Amino acid sequence: MNRKFELHVISQIYDFLVEREAFTSLNLDRKVTEFFREVHVGREEDFTILESNKISGNFGEVSYINLLNVPNFNDKD
Repeated sequence: MNRKFELHVISQIYDFLVEREAFTSLNLDRKVTEFFREVHVGREEDFTILESNKISGNFGEVSYINLLNVPNFNDKD
């Protein structure tokens, strides 16, 4: 698997998430967390919420993601 995520792959993951039942009713933090949970490559138990604004997982070449100043998840463009 290519460990660098291309825009069309990220876009497809986003589109699938938006189609999930009750996904639109989640708050912004939960939506973003669910997005990165899907992008995470590896075992589910290796995806960890370290703090309310920091997650750990295997995201290609990145291991930690800081969720401060996250853009509006509902605005795909």
